[in-house]
Amino acid sequence: MSEGFESHVPRNSNASAPFRLTGSNDATVSTKYARSGSRSLKSEIPLSPAVPSPRSEIQHKGWTGSPGFVQPEHKFFTTRSFGFSFYFPNDFQDFDPLDESLMQWKNVSTDACSIGFPGFSIRMKQDYIIYNIKYGAAACYGQPVTKTGRIVNKVKKGVWHNFVVEIHNDYREKGGNGYVKIWYNEGGTISKGRDLVLNYHGPIGYVGDEGPFLKLGFYKSLWTKSENRDLSREAGVTKREVYIDDIFIIEGSYGGTPNPPKNDPPVASAGKDITITLPTNSVTIDGKATSSVGIESYAWEKVSGPNSTIRKKNQAQLIAEDLEEGTYTFRLTVTDVNGEKDTD
Repeated sequence: MSEGFESHVPRNSNASAPFRLTGSNDATVSTKYARSGSRSLKSEIPLSPAVPSPRSEIQHKGWTGSPGFVQPEHKFFTTRSFGFSFYFPNDFQDFDPLDESLMQWKNVSTDACSIGFPGFSIRMKQDYIIYNIKYGAAACYGQPVTKTGRIVNKVKKGVWHNFVVEIHNDYREKGGNGYVKIWYNEGGTISKGRDLVLNYHGPIGYVGDEGPFLKLGFYKSLWTKSENRDLSREAGVTKREVYIDDIFIIEGSYGGTPNPPKNDPPVASAGKDITITLPTNSVTIDGKATSSVGIESYAWEKVSGPNSTIRKKNQAQLIAEDLEEGTYTFRLTVTDVNGEKDTD
């Protein structure tokens, strides 16, 4: 099944169509940008007025009813692959302090306990994109385990960001076969051999759930609270806007037989030495990391040197300000999704 929006316009009422719209702000077909053909789907959420469900999404037909009447097209313990492309226009406001969902592989629960908590999602966080994996007890019965890491360190505007996800849903922590593989590139065509950015092997989803199904587009759950909307407003954010194109869903794997986990430890790089001359008293250090399974976190610390102020110490890029005459040493520590660490 594929969707390029060239001849089909999704509707909320069209239950027989491959996709339907969902949310307080309907996604709309647009001719402004397109990765292929002449049309794409525009997902936009305005900051005002406030709505009870700030989302603008397209939903696959995997869930066609309310809890107790679910008809999940996709089952647990099966493999599905899906692809999609996102386009962030040049005026995209990438400085929102609050994160949001771009894609959800949504669980279906017959008791409505975990239906609001996807076992796998791709999220926007300021100017970078992360993946989020949850598993274990459903939210009603305990605290699920969360694993997260970066896919895109800095979102480039004005280009198409292309994703393919292969996922095998299996919530069993022992004896299970769950995995997620993500391929990503910017502006080109996905290469199976070159563009693999995540190869996670482990549990996914909540015990006892069915499903799941695919949702694409912005969902800003934090905007349900006025204090959170105020935070975005203070940062100059007035809306969230993204364009979606070239969606496909296939049975089985995209990249062939899933690769066994490599479990290679991560490698951190704090970059080359930098020299500045006063009165310049700030510097940006671009940290990098490689991993066979995906990076979960970055952590910078000052090892030695005079007084200073450091910002973004939990991001790949560190900003050091209020520097004084002398020599500074900063250390970068990265942690992968398996908890392995490396420093530089």
